[in-house]
Amino acid sequence: MTAPDPAQARWDWLLLALMTATLASLARWAISSPAIARTRVGPALAAATQSPWLVHPLRALHALGIPAAALYWQHALSARALGLKPLWKLTAAPAVELQVEAAWSSWARDIGQVALFAAGIAAVVAMGDRAARRVGKMPALSSGTRSWLIASRESIIHQVRWAFYREPFVFVWGPAIGSWLGTLPVIIEALVSPVLWRSLRADDAAHTRAIVVRAGLLLGSTLTYLATQNLWMTIILNLVLEWALLPQTQAGPPTSA
Repeated sequence: MTAPDPAQARWDWLLLALMTATLASLARWAISSPAIARTRVGPALAAATQSPWLVHPLRALHALGIPAAALYWQHALSARALGLKPLWKLTAAPAVELQVEAAWSSWARDIGQVALFAAGIAAVVAMGDRAARRVGKMPALSSGTRSWLIASRESIIHQVRWAFYREPFVFVWGPAIGSWLGTLPVIIEALVSPVLWRSLRADDAAHTRAIVVRAGLLLGSTLTYLATQNLWMTIILNLVLEWALLPQTQAGPPTSA
């Protein structure tokens, strides 16, 4: 039995993840339809799709389990293309001090770039909020609480999944082109989600704002990856902005990318 070609296997894993996410979105949309709601099992199914004890483990399995299987089991992914940057590499003893100094200098530079991108995204969102407030479309942001735990969960789930979607493109076309091409699976996954379109048609200002902020996080994490090739920095960027800009806590998963 011949071993699978990693160059092809990474695309197979990407297709599997996209198909799984699309089927899950279709299932959630179908379960919430009036036809299913009127059936005997409809209320139980609807309650299951809103249960954090079921939904978030499944989200984590999709966002973290599939990339982990592709990376560690089949070796179909490149840790470098994913952005798994080590803290430092130690080799010969006389050079240890210089290596540690260079590593910390690199990480400090990465953190500075993350701070710059985070400030830029926050400023754009603040201007959008101000414009929405002037036209009376600003949603109430006090309906939820800010939680570092929830922000950490969402940041890890989104950034690891986005890094996984980006990896095949970076591997083939390099970071400069592949980073932007890697946003296509995220966009396609969102566009084919009936749950997303239903929420947009509902004209929910708070939910629309959350989708816009999430799109800004996708842009910011792409720029961060381009500047640093560091997955940990994209998680930090997402964590800070998630906590600062999305105070609403929801029982169910977000319907956007």
